[in-house]
Amino acid sequence: MLEVLDREGKAIIALNASLFASDVSDRIGELKRKVRGKEVARLINYFMFGKAIVVGANPVPVFDILAGIATDALMVQRIGAIYGTEFSLKSAQSMVLEILRAWGLMAAAEYGLHLAADLLRTVTFGTSTVLTAVPQGLAAAWSTYVVGNAANIYFRDAGWSGRSAKDIVQGILAGAEKNKTSILEPIRDQLMAKFGRMRN
Repeated sequence: MLEVLDREGKAIIALNASLFASDVSDRIGELKRKVRGKEVARLINYFMFGKAIVVGANPVPVFDILAGIATDALMVQRIGAIYGTEFSLKSAQSMVLEILRAWGLMAAAEYGLHLAADLLRTVTFGTSTVLTAVPQGLAAAWSTYVVGNAANIYFRDAGWSGRSAKDIVQGILAGAEKNKTSILEPIRDQLMAKFGRMRN
């Protein structure tokens, strides 16, 4: 054994150093993934609340849909920046639309809700804003949650990794549906507080 160590010592040391460096690199990579994941989660929550307020309080028909897509595109661009990816606003908007198309019927239902609320506001000359603000805001926050998490997977994995956007969205929905109440509850409470003050 001593002869082997003497003869192969440098190779063994080099191998150990290589294994150690690989282990350290893996640990650093894992740490970076966790830090980025937490940063993205905070960003998504920030945009969920921001979009809920903008969409809920907006009195102009159809503008809330356009503002919602623009808000989500800005969020996608910021998520890309967290992962060190340059992403134009136009590319971010294209990704948002791709994710919404992948979501399909549920996304259509959300935008149907926006249009119905817009129509109600127009007919009632804006007096229904308080009644429609919370459900409309929550629908907007939920779509931001889905878009944000899909974008996070895209940037984290450097693409859809052989899956389609539809597969990604379905995976997010499957994991989030049972936690939907807890995800939206803090947003709902903040909206109730904000729009409750508007009523008084």
